Amino acid sequence: MDLQKKFHTNNLFINGFGFLLVGVFFVSTSISVYNSEASIGAFAGLVSFLAQLTPMINNVGSTLKSFNINKNNINELLSFYQEYETNRMYAKNVKIQQPSSGGLIRLENVSFMFPNSEKYILHNVNLEIHPGETLAIVGLIGAGKTTLANIIAGFYEPTEGRIYINGVDYPPLSE
Repeated sequence: MDLQKKFHTNNLFINGFGFLLVGVFFVSTSISVYNSEASIGAFAGLVSFLAQLTPMINNVGSTLKSFNINKNNINELLSFYQEYETNRMYAKNVKIQQPSSGGLIRLENVSFMFPNSEKYILHNVNLEIHPGETLAIVGLIGAGKTTLANIIAGFYEPTEGRIYINGVDYPPLSE
């Protein structure tokens, strides 16, 4: 939030300075016309010039604001990348242990519908995932891929059916 405030303040300063500059030109030319030192044509030319100058000054402020925001985003990305690389170096030394026995995940006639809905997201899904096996869940948007993953993880409780891990009935995390 402080960064946004800083960018807004800088933009306000640049625009204020630009309008002050425009005002000084306008007043000095008005005085010159009044004192007959400049013609009405010169005054009209200045007004036309100022009409073109004002959006340019605003554009400078907006460009600087965008530049600063992009610079900040790049710095955050570089910081994230450095943290990722550091974590990746440490992760090379970590060994993931597979369960020594079992690990079978089995879904039997699992169905799911959201509360206050009459439409099944999943209906009578039967699935076995063996230890060490990799499963890819693919499908169209809204087909229930994320819902299935949330049920297996225990975040959602099936409306019908059971989940077993190593043959043991698997209660959801909510219990």
